[in-house]
Amino acid sequence: MRYFKLLILLQTTIILGCSSNNGYKILINKDSFTCLSEDSKVCSDYIREKCVNSYDLLREEHYNHLFESNKYIVNFRCL
Repeated sequence: MRYFKLLILLQTTIILGCSSNNGYKILINKDSFTCLSEDSKVCSDYIREKCVNSYDLLREEHYNHLFESNKYIVNFRCL
C-alpha cells in the first residue's frame, strides 16, 4: 500500500511537471540566472520582470533543431 501511494504521487508530479504552461525554465546559480525557452520573447519578458531593466547579459544562444523544438538559452545577472 505504501509503494502504491508513492507511485501515484510520483506519477502526479510527472504529469503536473509536463503540463506546465510556463513556457520557460529558470536555473539559479549564486548571482546569475539561466532561462531556457523555445522563444526568446518569453525569456526577455521574464528578465525585464525580474531585474526591472537593470541586467547584464552573460551569454545568449539559440539552437535550431530539425526534429525537436528550438531552444533559446540566456544567462543573465541582475544589477
